[in-house]
Amino acid sequence: MSYAKLEIPKIVKQLGFKELKPMQKEVLEASTKHNELLILAPTGSGKTVAFLLPVFQKLNSEVKEVQTIILAPTRELALQIEQVFKQLKTGYKVLACFGGHPFSRERQSLKHPPAVIIATPGRLLDHLQRETFTTQQIKTVVIDEYDKCLELGFSSEMSKILYFLPSIKNTTLTSATAIEELPKFFKMKQAFEVNYLDTDFTPNLSYHYLKMPFESKLQQLEALLRSFSNEPSIVFCNFKNDIQSVSDFLFDARLPHSTFYGDLDQEEREKSLLKFRNGSNYVLLATDLASRGLDIPEIKNIIHFQIPSKEDTFIHRNGRTARMHASGRVFLLLMENKTLPEYMTVPIEEYTVEKVAIEEIKPEYTTLYLSAGKMHNISKIDVLGFVCQVGGIDKKDVGIIEIKDRASFVAVKAELAKQVLDRCDQGKLKKVKVAADYA
Repeated sequence: MSYAKLEIPKIVKQLGFKELKPMQKEVLEASTKHNELLILAPTGSGKTVAFLLPVFQKLNSEVKEVQTIILAPTRELALQIEQVFKQLKTGYKVLACFGGHPFSRERQSLKHPPAVIIATPGRLLDHLQRETFTTQQIKTVVIDEYDKCLELGFSSEMSKILYFLPSIKNTTLTSATAIEELPKFFKMKQAFEVNYLDTDFTPNLSYHYLKMPFESKLQQLEALLRSFSNEPSIVFCNFKNDIQSVSDFLFDARLPHSTFYGDLDQEEREKSLLKFRNGSNYVLLATDLASRGLDIPEIKNIIHFQIPSKEDTFIHRNGRTARMHASGRVFLLLMENKTLPEYMTVPIEEYTVEKVAIEEIKPEYTTLYLSAGKMHNISKIDVLGFVCQVGGIDKKDVGIIEIKDRASFVAVKAELAKQVLDRCDQGKLKKVKVAADYA
């Protein structure tokens, strides 16, 4: 048997760390002694690396079938885990499977089985029922954010998935919040618990509240966002129906923003996130769908336009900022007749918004769409060369590039966007004639 050998110094360097965190070291050590792990640690504490290292260590290079399944409650979290796995540069193939893009493309990829599949429950169950890959060699299963999987109603899917995986020897569950009792279908007899929930991973997170009459709440939100200037900020609403009314107000106020909630189709959700991620928008207006699994490390402010009733929801929202030892701020918008929620036990100060000039906020970048992607064998280097050479701009004027199945998205300096569009539309990108437009 040729199992993977962990070269910790090399892995640490590839991840950009100085060393592994105590929680990651403890999980790695525990995985050598226990087959069932329950990892409880705050959002942003490094749980993904913590459970991926034991996964990597148990992979066998002599096995040419799927060996590990990692379940995630959302497409975004699945993609984030895949990105971290690729950063490890293990040499093992990994595939992310999720709804919103062609099933046939995933089935084609599975003809050459990856060692690791990262998937949302619904899409994975679809693959298992259609027998697109064999399961005999699958010895390890990880369920990331297992409580969120249960909350989103994936109990039935997960129960059926585990029925399809009879050879499992290692099970790991992770979450940033604990639940009282695990469902019986997890079949965990005596899980070893690694609990870092009481560890302070966000020492630079400060809390503030604003009090206002109901009728001025939207105006106060606008003033608060303008006072942030170009700081990336997420505004959370409790209900998707409220997203549109807040968005309409911000649009009329000429305050650029993206929206992110469940009823948006997959393409619109992707565009919202990439515009926010690449600096085309500084504000993301979202439901709690955005409280987990978003790979956006530079968020500075979390605004609770509506305060959640549950403490764990509050915790997960705030976990989007002050990541990796960065600083962050949390703001609660309170009605005059309301009090702070009972679960607020951290120090919190009343906040007064400094008056700023009412002018249009102009993001540094604009996101452009190109009608060619992975299916056309297009890479980020191809897109960079195309927009620079054909669009007539310097590479320093190009921001984040993201390649999707059938399209590519590139951030360019806002003042140069029209020039790039005019020159690149109907141009040839790697022998493919492409349409270019604003995303």
